[in-house]
Amino acid sequence: QHGTDSSGKPYTTETTESGDLAPMATFLGGVKGAAAAIALGDWTALVTAVQSNRNVNVLSTPNITVLDNQEANLSVGQEVPVTTGSQTGSNNDNPFTTVERKDVGIQLKVTPQINEGDSVQMKIEQVVSQVADANGAVDIRFDKRELTTSVLVKDGNMIALGGLMQEKTLESEQKVPILGDIPVLGALFRSTNNQTEKTNLMIFIRPTILRDGMSADGMTQRKYNYIRAQQLYQADKGMRLMDAEMPVIPKYGDDMALPAEVRAFISQLEKH
Repeated sequence: QHGTDSSGKPYTTETTESGDLAPMATFLGGVKGAAAAIALGDWTALVTAVQSNRNVNVLSTPNITVLDNQEANLSVGQEVPVTTGSQTGSNNDNPFTTVERKDVGIQLKVTPQINEGDSVQMKIEQVVSQVADANGAVDIRFDKRELTTSVLVKDGNMIALGGLMQEKTLESEQKVPILGDIPVLGALFRSTNNQTEKTNLMIFIRPTILRDGMSADGMTQRKYNYIRAQQLYQADKGMRLMDAEMPVIPKYGDDMALPAEVRAFISQLEKH
C-alpha cells in the first residue's frame, strides 16, 4: 500500500501474510518513521521507531523613532478573540456570547531622555506573547514574557536588557500490563516518548541620537534601501505561478524628500 501520512510524507506498507490485513496496513500508514508488523493467527505485533528534530529561529528587530522625553509605542501582532461569557434566556432563546480581544505579538514602549554628552536614559517595556494552545475561542492559553527596566546607554552602543533560557523535558510511557514490566523482554510490550523543548529569549537595544536632519535622513535612507534590496531580491528570484513583475518601491533620492506640489513650486521659481 502506498500513500502519505498526516505530515505529508510518503509511505509504503508491505504484507508477507495472506488474508485480510487491510486494518493493519491502514494503521501502519499513519505511523511516522519506521514500522514493522507481524500477524500470526489472532496475534499481531507492531514495532515502530521514529525520531524527529525541529529547529525554530525567530529574529525580531523592531525599530522606532521618538522625540526626547516622549513615549513611543510599537505593537506588531494580532488580536485573538477570547470568550468571556455567554447567557441564554429563560426559554433558551436569545442566546448571546461576549468576546474580548487580546493583543498577541511584540509590544515595545520606550521613553528616552538625552543627557549631557552622548548618553541616553531609557524607560523600556517589552512584551513578547503568543498563543500557546487554543480550543476555539473558549479555552486559550497564552505564553507571555514581559520586561520592564530603565537603562543608561551611550549613543550607538548596544546593551542586553535581559533574557530567558528555558528547557522542558516530557517523558511518557505506554505499556501492556504485566508484560511491559518484564526485564529486557518488556521492551517489546511498551513504547516510550521523549520530548525536549528549549527556548532562548534575548532582548537587545541600541539607541541612536539623531541630532539634525542629515542624521535622520541617513538613517531613513539605510532602512529604506534595505527594504528595497529585499524586494529586488525577491523580484529577481521570482515566484512560481507568477510571471508578472513584482511591485518595488522607487529608489531613494532627493526627489522623494519633498511632496510633488512643493517640487513643482520650486521648479517654477527656478525658471523665473
